[in-house]
Amino acid sequence: MVPTDCAHLVQFYDSDHGLGTTVSGFLAVPLLRGEAAVVIASLAHREVIAAQLSLTGVDLAAMRGTGRYIELDAARTLAALMGQNGPDEQRFLALVGSAVADAVLRFGAVSAYGEMVGLLAAEGRLVAALQLEQLWSRLMGNTGFRLLCGYPHDGLGSAAAYESVRAAHDAVTETATLSAAIDLPLGGEASASARRGVASVCQAWGVTDPVWIDDVGLVVAELVGNAVRHASSRVALSLDLHGDRITVSVTDGSSALPVPRNADELAEDGRGFAIIGALADRWGVERHPQAKRVWAQLRPVARQSRARQG
Repeated sequence: MVPTDCAHLVQFYDSDHGLGTTVSGFLAVPLLRGEAAVVIASLAHREVIAAQLSLTGVDLAAMRGTGRYIELDAARTLAALMGQNGPDEQRFLALVGSAVADAVLRFGAVSAYGEMVGLLAAEGRLVAALQLEQLWSRLMGNTGFRLLCGYPHDGLGSAAAYESVRAAHDAVTETATLSAAIDLPLGGEASASARRGVASVCQAWGVTDPVWIDDVGLVVAELVGNAVRHASSRVALSLDLHGDRITVSVTDGSSALPVPRNADELAEDGRGFAIIGALADRWGVERHPQAKRVWAQLRPVARQSRARQG
């Protein structure tokens, strides 16, 4: 999961897919609520991020056309801003700072992802990477935006390097061991489709306990059912496996908070949020003017333990 109360985050990634999932989770809700995004990454990573964002209902073609989604190549931008003694602040401000400041002026808020620091660290230039982090921090202080930095896990080389990078940020995002996004039809079939999709994903991940798979399906059905009932024009379901727990989240285009309601026990969804409180270890809502993300975490090990004790 991506923290929402921190400005300067770092992601240590092992795979392109895991990185794309984290970055899209960082950018999707801000974009859906009308803000802007700046992505400074390799072509391969830009394509993965774009594909993941499209699954959440973000219309990237329209946002690129209006300048709300800005993409820069990490290697080329880094080469252009480097001086003889490391990153040059004036070049950084001209190439990166101007793009961010213009987006803030036009759209009010910006979320940025950058991996130039990761490229420097992978080349063994950790001092230069930390200097660039300082430039980013000063720009954030002067302009006001959120930043997620990407570092390849195997590019740091030592525990000391990892701790140096970690100390330069407000928080570390969690890397999902496995991630999946399920495309849902809008309408009455969405919840049933979500439950079938969740069962298939869990089984593909080696989660075989049918009781626990049913628990996840029930939670997802409630989340999706609420999103559809509140007249959302888009619903995106994602699942992330972190160690011994799965996080399910639903992002939709409505700012209305979920409304618990009573329903027949045999109904496919709408049985109230009591079901989430009973089955999930924790859950929450991230509310925004034109969108929201509702998430829940479940631990299969803990769930099986409780079942045995009962």
